[in-house]
Amino acid sequence: MWVGNHPRWYEQRMVHCDLCGKIIPRDYWGVHENGKKLVFCDPDCEQLYREYWLPSQRPKAPKRPRARRVSRRPGGEGGRRNRRG
Repeated sequence: MWVGNHPRWYEQRMVHCDLCGKIIPRDYWGVHENGKKLVFCDPDCEQLYREYWLPSQRPKAPKRPRARRVSRRPGGEGGRRNRRG
């Protein structure tokens, strides 16, 4: 919903868009999500936030460990020669 930003002439209040960082001189698009107030310069920035930014910031599934390769060289275990003394 649109929210008015009408500071008095002597106030130096700066409001920035939470997505793109633009300074918002007058009215801004305000949204409450998960108990947090988000400020956007327009509804398009909110849409970009929901469709692009949020999905890209979700934690990714952990990678499965890969099996280690064991190289077999001629002459014994791991390329070392068995020496009998």
